[in-house]
Amino acid sequence: MKVELEEFRAEATHLKNHQSTIRRLEERNRQLEQLKNTKEVVEIKQRNQNTLDLFKDREQALQGTSTVRLSYKQLMKILRTRIGELESLHRFALEFAGGHHVDLRLPRAAFF
Repeated sequence: MKVELEEFRAEATHLKNHQSTIRRLEERNRQLEQLKNTKEVVEIKQRNQNTLDLFKDREQALQGTSTVRLSYKQLMKILRTRIGELESLHRFALEFAGGHHVDLRLPRAAFF
């Protein structure tokens, strides 16, 4: 009986160690996911800054103060790309909002 009790205690300790290891791995996984999302948000912000620079160049071109010229097709391609990036950023915001009641709906009709 004493041997069985010792085996039971050893198994219980072993299970507790497994559970704590699982919790640590899950926490690390969450941290890595947040880091990945943060890097993607930074990349999107950088691309948006590049788009802003293109828009400024386009504005200058329209005012005749620059030699940079973008065709309508080029501009629409850029806009569609940036809208997709904004939607991705919006999805990240929804993920980070999690269980909190935050109205972050993005009206798609506003872009078209």
